Amino acid sequence: ELLFYRFFNKLETFPVHPLTQAAWCLVELDALDLAEQLPPHPEPPTPEDAGNTSQGFPSGREAMRRVFERMQELDAKEPLTPTQRGHVQQLIRAYRYRYELDFGLLPPKVKSFCKAQFDVSTSLV
Repeated sequence: ELLFYRFFNKLETFPVHPLTQAAWCLVELDALDLAEQLPPHPEPPTPEDAGNTSQGFPSGREAMRRVFERMQELDAKEPLTPTQRGHVQQLIRAYRYRYELDFGLLPPKVKSFCKAQFDVSTSLV
């Protein structure tokens, strides 16, 4: 629980590789349920947060939404390298396989980012 708490308190400081590694471990260890036991998140809820726990801190779905949004921010600042994209793809596959229903309930913007990670560049075609 302590590692999970520290991870989400410092989420904005993680670069791509450590972010994907830590999030992948949480998915593979089925640790996303721990999110419901953490104290409230300081950000006000958005319309996309509807249906999350009454405590306001991320459920597993909200936790992964925040991870994917952070990755999207990093990708916007500087496009992901092929190696980084491979790590992100592995995280997306693992999360989608283990939490298929939650993945389907992610906001459209987040799902669009995830789908875009598997698109083939037109320069390669």
